Amino acid sequence: MGRYDPAEQQCHSNISESLGRQVGIVTGHKSRIWGIRFVGIDQQSMRILSYGEDCSTQSWLIRNPTGKISPSLALPNMSLQHESIFVFHYGKNVWALDVIDSLTQNLIVASGGADGRIACFIFQSQKGVLSDRPFSYQNSMEDLRLNVQGSTASLRGDLQALPFTISRSFKTGAIFAGLKGDWKVVRSLESAIPAYPSGIFDGLATFRERIPSDPAFDNEYLYVEDGHFKTQQGLTLSATRRYVYRYQLNSNQISAWFVKSEDGITVDYLFHVLDLSATTPETETISVKAHHLCNEDNYWVQYLFPYRDSNLNEFSIKYAVNGPNKDYTADATYTRDTKVTTATDQTASDQAPIRPMKASADDNNFNEDAIHTVPFEVSIASLVKGDSFRSYGWIDDNSFLVTTSNGWLLLGSFESRSSVQYESRIRAFNETALQWTLIVQQFALGSSCILSDVGSCGFVLITGEDGIIYCFQRATRTMRSILKLPKKVACLNASRLELKGKGSETDISRPSFTAFASCLGSPIAYHLTIDYRDEIFRYNQVELEHPVNFIPTSSLYIESKNIMVLGFRNGALAFYDLSDIDDPVNAKLVTSSVHGADSVTSIICVPYLGADRESGAEYLLSTGRDGRYAVHLLTTCSSQQSSFRMNLQTVHACSLPFGPNIEGAAFNGESQDVLVWGFRGKEFVVWNDSLKSEVMSVECGGAYRNWAFLPLKKSKRGGNLVWTKASTLNVYMPARSSHNVLQHGGHGREIKAMALSPYIEENCYPTSRFLATGAEDTTIRIFNSTHGDDLYQGDHQRLAVLSKHTTGIQQLCWSSDGRLLFSAAGREELFVWRIQPVPCFPVGAICLSICPPVSEEKDLRIMDFDIIGVPTSKNLTTRYILAAVYSNSTLRIFDYDSENSQNPFHLVSTGLYTSYCLTQMLFVRIGSHVYCCTASTDGYLAFWPLDLENKVEEINSPVEIASRYDTSLGSIILRNRIAFTERVQVHQSSVNCMSTSNQSQTDVLIATVGDDGAMAISRLKGINISQSASPTGYPSNRFSVQCSVVIVPKAHASTIDALIYLGSMKERGDHESSHRFATCGKDQRLKIWKVTANLEHAGIHGFTIIREQDTHSRIADASTLACSTTDDQSSHCVIIAGIGVEMQRVARLQ
Repeated sequence: MGRYDPAEQQCHSNISESLGRQVGIVTGHKSRIWGIRFVGIDQQSMRILSYGEDCSTQSWLIRNPTGKISPSLALPNMSLQHESIFVFHYGKNVWALDVIDSLTQNLIVASGGADGRIACFIFQSQKGVLSDRPFSYQNSMEDLRLNVQGSTASLRGDLQALPFTISRSFKTGAIFAGLKGDWKVVRSLESAIPAYPSGIFDGLATFRERIPSDPAFDNEYLYVEDGHFKTQQGLTLSATRRYVYRYQLNSNQISAWFVKSEDGITVDYLFHVLDLSATTPETETISVKAHHLCNEDNYWVQYLFPYRDSNLNEFSIKYAVNGPNKDYTADATYTRDTKVTTATDQTASDQAPIRPMKASADDNNFNEDAIHTVPFEVSIASLVKGDSFRSYGWIDDNSFLVTTSNGWLLLGSFESRSSVQYESRIRAFNETALQWTLIVQQFALGSSCILSDVGSCGFVLITGEDGIIYCFQRATRTMRSILKLPKKVACLNASRLELKGKGSETDISRPSFTAFASCLGSPIAYHLTIDYRDEIFRYNQVELEHPVNFIPTSSLYIESKNIMVLGFRNGALAFYDLSDIDDPVNAKLVTSSVHGADSVTSIICVPYLGADRESGAEYLLSTGRDGRYAVHLLTTCSSQQSSFRMNLQTVHACSLPFGPNIEGAAFNGESQDVLVWGFRGKEFVVWNDSLKSEVMSVECGGAYRNWAFLPLKKSKRGGNLVWTKASTLNVYMPARSSHNVLQHGGHGREIKAMALSPYIEENCYPTSRFLATGAEDTTIRIFNSTHGDDLYQGDHQRLAVLSKHTTGIQQLCWSSDGRLLFSAAGREELFVWRIQPVPCFPVGAICLSICPPVSEEKDLRIMDFDIIGVPTSKNLTTRYILAAVYSNSTLRIFDYDSENSQNPFHLVSTGLYTSYCLTQMLFVRIGSHVYCCTASTDGYLAFWPLDLENKVEEINSPVEIASRYDTSLGSIILRNRIAFTERVQVHQSSVNCMSTSNQSQTDVLIATVGDDGAMAISRLKGINISQSASPTGYPSNRFSVQCSVVIVPKAHASTIDALIYLGSMKERGDHESSHRFATCGKDQRLKIWKVTANLEHAGIHGFTIIREQDTHSRIADASTLACSTTDDQSSHCVIIAGIGVEMQRVARLQ
């Protein structure tokens, strides 16, 4: 069954007048539904909350249009409609849901899932949505067009219409931009002084754009007027005049200046100033008055600008001049002449910015073609009905930019919402207006546009189809062009530079940033360093050459190392040393398949905490459309003997519960939690991977919409989302988190394996121990105990969740240094995980190796395994001997090399047991000999010697134990076939667990428990025998094992599945020692056993077994035990795992 699409039609069902008939049926959940709850019942409607196997809670509306139910209980015409989906659990199965009526329209809903989590949210029963639903805003392009004419916008839900306003700053600048070009002018002049004749002037006026002659102004026109003046007496005279018109953004004023008569272009002195801020914005015709005193004569000027549909096609200027020397009126009308080419008639290609001003020669390290352009490059065009939203870019938490298909750039701004209280949230948002401001029109932004914000400094880089990169400045609300690239820009990313001023503090007054730009179809990309000083943009450009057919999709500039990192559509990463003198710069390192064959969507730096930074090391986080994010360690080195080198190692990788389109990631500024966002079908999802919790989910239509997301780095609310759906602009701004997690939980099913690592000495993990648990839910969870010992107090933290297995976990085992975790499960799944510290992450975990399946049986299960470490010459353990037993009665021994990335596993030996299934496996050392000790469902122990004489393959390095229970083994020899030499029965049926303890070099104790409820203590002693043929046909070793067994029947009232060795101590000299074991069975009893053995007595003589402790355990189906020592070394902490986890304290042997 597929998920219900709310955009589809409602499902209606007409029901006849009888009981027990269905109202309607519709498919909603992906899989089975486990339960429903009725909420919000009234005469006209009721709502249903359903929960099920797909881990979602969904809301449904049953509507009764008539609001009546007949006395005969016949059902009226009713409809069943899907409303909303809530996903607050991950994995599978929401098992339980309950609702508490808070005597209001808000219901408190709690849900519990297979992930062990209890989530709580507030549900509006009358609206079918979360009561803490974030502010949502909708607006269509047609609404915006009407708003320009004075109408209002239509909004979603109960929110009132928000006004659309054009800022006076925009009007002044728009009118000034509209003056550009040629005009037909007709002026009538009425003079009261005979020396100044009256008449009609007819001619052509041109506003010629030029670079401002005074840097205090942003734009400048040279006004040139030529024509003929015909007097009332019929005399025709040639006439000309010139002025300079200037626009200043800060003052928002247009000014007219006289020019010097000597050259006709140099500015002389001020004529008059036009201040549009005093005009009435509601009128269609803008009237502006000005005054000028020339000696004793007063010039009164009035400009009339008809501002219809954002066009300036005509305007007029009226003069009234009076004084002792002059007395006349002049009325001039300016109209566009269709025969004259104007700014509005130009094509997109003709509307390129003006020629830039070169930067000062004193500015070092910047290109001479640095550009200082005007904020308004083209004239205004109308917002036509066919216009639509194109691209978005957030500037800050409350404002964003949007471009349209006609090239308009608009600024949408919300008022600050920091003071909004939760109870009054809806009302407060109704009063909060989204103010629209028209910035500029640039036709090149219409068909294709990319916006990239520059951190928190209020700049946004914008580019269109013409290859020009613009910069929008939030403070001045202007857009300026910076440079032009040879082709259309395909990828544009910007980030801020932390320029240091005096005292090594960031210079906030001097925004500087870097940008990466790649061109469509070009192997050359560009790294730009942009500096904004004295209101002028200056830039430095470095060319980067990337491999052919590699299309850049993301980038990162590492300022501390001057390294550029590029991510590509094929999942690769490339690293460039920007200090390289080559032109263009070639990649120093290219790594393929970082995200498989899918796009790398984002790359960010992992922040360092405290003293985590290592010399020459940098951690990077990348996201991809393979449904994962990964953390990489980048190391660099250079010396006089060798050139600059880079090395990249992936130290952490995580598959997310949504995707596969993962679009970005960020770190929360307060908690340093990892926020990852992307798409799950038609929903946009923000996921907190540190808490393994979904922060927000918005149904926006999917990844192929035009959208922009801004993470709120100092809040736990997720972030702001703006997107286009059905030609409508939508804004989603969360008020707070969508739900609360009452309990984070653990495994969703019973825990089958558990392993406690040795102490790990790291700077970020001081004397820590990791507890790994594996369960039938196929996940492995890693926990950390504070100082490694306070597990008894429950002082442990979840560090990571490993979810690569597809079947239930059978066994876990740590390496001797705690850096590798081996895990086994069904379907021959044998994985090796590398565990290491990573800044801002509890732990870095990555699947280092996968053992390839050997047999063709797809359902073959690895029942148990053990490992031995092989130290190298540098005293580092990188090779391991791994022995595993399978459900088809086979024993396989592998040589594993963690440094071999291609073929780390090599099968060196194989052995076959009887028809009974092997269940347990341990390496055992007896004297100088090493045995594989296996247990099976027939109740027998079998011993497989590894040091056979007729060897086929030999490992010459000395082998030391890295197994679960011992610390040292001697050298061993492996052959391609191995056979057991001794068998001894210890139980009546299956052996479920076993553990070892060494009494001496030749005396070993093996404790076992089984289905028969008994505990057996086996004493192994090595003896020398003469060489003879064994029953298996292989030559027997001259060393053999003698086994004596002591059985404790009815040790538990039912099956015993868990056993662990707690420790030992000498009792009377070197001949007597005490050993402690803990067992736990299906009877939910934890029992502590003390086994005392005297070496002076042979066999089972001299054995004493005492039950020291018998306590109740709350854990059902206990499957595994772990043990650690408390901080004061006075007691053991026994961890019991099964359906849950419990810790109990046990006193140590004294």
